[in-house]
Formats: sequence, C-alpha cells, structure tokens
Amino acid sequence: QHHPPRRALATGGKQQLERLVGEYLLRQGYFESLGLLEEEGGRTQQGLFDLDIFLECREVERQLVEGRDCMAALAWCADHASKLRRLGSALEFQLHKQHFLELVRRKDRIQALEYASQHLSPTAPSSAAAAAGGAGGAAAAAPGLSAEQLLEIQQAMATLALADPEACTVPEYQRLFSVERWVELGGL
Repeated sequence: QHHPPRRALATGGKQQLERLVGEYLLRQGYFESLGLLEEEGGRTQQGLFDLDIFLECREVERQLVEGRDCMAALAWCADHASKLRRLGSALEFQLHKQHFLELVRRKDRIQALEYASQHLSPTAPSSAAAAAGGAGGAAAAAPGLSAEQLLEIQQAMATLALADPEACTVPEYQRLFSVERWVELGGL
C-alpha cells in the first residue's frame, strides 16, 4: 500500500481546517479575522476565499430575508442557471412561487395569474432552461415539474380564492404567508 508522506497529510489537513474556519468566519461576518487568517496562511491561502462572491450572495440573501424581495435572488438565479441546473436546485422555482404568493398577499390576483402562467406553468421557460437553450437566444421549455412541485403550485393557486390570505386559519396556507417562509428561502 502507498501512504502519502506525513508532511503532505499535515499540510493538506491544515489547509482544510483553515478553509473550514475561513468559511465560518465569512458566514459570521468576521471579515477582518478572515483577512488575518489569509495573511497568516501566506501563499497557500491565496484564492482560497472569494470574498466578493460571498458578499454578493449575502446581499441577495439579505434582500430576500429582510427586504422580502425575490427579484435580486431571481436575477442571481438567472446569472447562475447552469450551476443550479447541474445541482438540481429548486431555488428558482421556490422564488417564483414566493413572488406569486406576494402578489396574492397584495390582492393583485390578475397579475398573480399572469405571473403564474409565465413562471409556474410546466411549460414556462426557466433560467436554467434558457441557459441550455443554445443559439438564437430561444429559451427551451422547462423540463417537467416534479409531482411535489405540481402539488405546491396547486396549493399556491388555491390561495387566489382566499378573501384575506394572511387571515386564513388553515395551517397549510398560514405557512405560505408566514415570515418564516422568507427565512427558509434565505437558507436555500
């Protein structure tokens, strides 16, 4: 059996530990401490943490959770469609559903229906599908929605019938309009 030299393991393990600590510092907002970690690491730390990307993601999350606005997150999804598609992420779908629910909350039912037909229909183009669309800028139809997503759409569409969506006492619908929903989206 071939065993790597102890020094190589120690160096790799140290770099992995520094990456974990660095990611923790980023998530907690300790940017100065991260800078000190990068300085201490010297050449081995160059490029290990992309602060600009992290700050961009953090701002998108802030607008989503604190501002209760899906638009920046949807723009981010459009910019990163191919990566999201490879990961099989449902983030874009969840954001479109939330935007629809916000239109329902504002009692703008006509615009909510138009939005749903454009973004929540099984044949609606998604950013991921558009990125895969190829030449000519023509967006391909989104791949079929999962059975779970279709049920989520049905539940969301049912909110159109509620006189006051926020005053509804049915737990399944209360959850759709709760503040915690924004926090859940921020965690995706």
